[in-house]
Amino acid sequence: MIQNQPVQSNRGGFRPGSGRPKGSKDKPRLSDRFTGEEKAAIVKKTLEKALEGDSKLLQFLVEQMYGKASQAVELEGGAEFVLKIAKEVADKHETALDTSDSSEG
Repeated sequence: MIQNQPVQSNRGGFRPGSGRPKGSKDKPRLSDRFTGEEKAAIVKKTLEKALEGDSKLLQFLVEQMYGKASQAVELEGGAEFVLKIAKEVADKHETALDTSDSSEG
């Protein structure tokens, strides 16, 4: 066998033309279309709506920050408890949003 040459077999491995097509990872994302200020404004407005009681939006935000729950868990206090948690999370992140607001001027 020649050194530095990949081993070929019928079960996969190196084959000419195999693997991920070139450029397939470089597709544009929706977030690439917005400036940093626009992204901050979207996050701020989304957070406001979630805290006003949009439960689906609140669930989405929590899942984005902490990942989806692996199983449903019943909580005493229901939506009030979830809103309390969301408010605490929002308060922690509010400083970052306020900082981006003050840099706009």
